[in-house]
Amino acid sequence: MLSATHTELRGSASILTLSRISSMVMVLLYAGFLHHQLREHAPAAASDASAGKDENKEALDSAPGDQLEAATTAAAPASRDDEDDEADELVLTFRTCLGALAVVTLLISVLSEYVVHSIEHAADAWGVPLSFMSVIVLPIVGNAAEHSSAIIFALKNKMDVALGVAVGSSTQIAVGVTPACVLAGMLMSQPLTLDLQPFETGALLFGVLCLAHALETGTSNWMSGATLVAAYVVLAAAFAMHGDPQLQHEHIG
Repeated sequence: MLSATHTELRGSASILTLSRISSMVMVLLYAGFLHHQLREHAPAAASDASAGKDENKEALDSAPGDQLEAATTAAAPASRDDEDDEADELVLTFRTCLGALAVVTLLISVLSEYVVHSIEHAADAWGVPLSFMSVIVLPIVGNAAEHSSAIIFALKNKMDVALGVAVGSSTQIAVGVTPACVLAGMLMSQPLTLDLQPFETGALLFGVLCLAHALETGTSNWMSGATLVAAYVVLAAAFAMHGDPQLQHEHIG
């Protein structure tokens, strides 16, 4: 908004300073978000599950006669869920997982270099705007593993995990990776800002509002999914029709 309204006190320097301050705040906020998810939210969920098991046990112990059969039937789905949880037990140690992630991250960083250098040539060959390749095509290819994981968990009716994968990935990029790149640019003396331009900012706001509306009820159905897919198709079509002058200038240069 500061850039769009042309109210900067010191021109582009004001945009750069605001971007770096905002990036510091966002990175700290994302760190707090991770702490909340890993340290506070997970134990609370585990305690709720334990409380549910205790309630089922008390119901079985106190139910006489024919009520015992009904209580056993009611507890059967919970038992199946427990079996599913036991089937998902960890098979790798923390250090092994950390080492595997480090190796995979190194390989992905090398592959990303090839993708970045080839995306401009692909845009020219296909005759599509560079912004469409960057915002639509590249995320689909780059997040293929996460997309497939979310679909697999959704097919297993584990919507909490599926939504956690989908929303968590977007949160990581928007609140973690993007401001971290701005701060890295500051250390490398590169004037990278958070100024997304009015069209991209409006598209981001549109996507956030659609997702918030879909999640506000806490339930999922096919209509909610169809609405999100429709919103994504509209955004993709918009970026296919959008030519970013600044991006095109840098591409030609």
